[in-house]
Amino acid sequence: MMALDTNVIVRLLVRDEPGQLAAAEGVLREGQMFFVPDLVVAEAVWVLRRAYGWEPARVLEALRGLLSLSDVELEDEDSVAAATEAYAEGGDWSDHLIRQKARNRGCQGIYSFDAEFRKRDPEFVVEPGSG
Repeated sequence: MMALDTNVIVRLLVRDEPGQLAAAEGVLREGQMFFVPDLVVAEAVWVLRRAYGWEPARVLEALRGLLSLSDVELEDEDSVAAATEAYAEGGDWSDHLIRQKARNRGCQGIYSFDAEFRKRDPEFVVEPGSG
């Protein structure tokens, strides 16, 4: 098994560098399984939103496509799927993944100074020093 880095996934989605796109597509035709770490998914979401200006709906479509691939093994598919579905309701995808992973570990909550993160789940995401 080989792992895929963020730039390969972005190339496949954005299709903006013909040489790299052809190479990435060639690798996928090899018929092997690929591992995709959670951090790669988070980076890809960030790059698509910030560098390419993709709207959340388009990113969501790409994430759902990634989740449907039979030759891709995600590091934590359940958490990525939960973060993706929460992202459909708004907010930051990485925040959703962080919250899901904390819940999976049995954490009672998350301390964060991020007001938007806290607003989405005020029972679980709390400001340090707030009590």
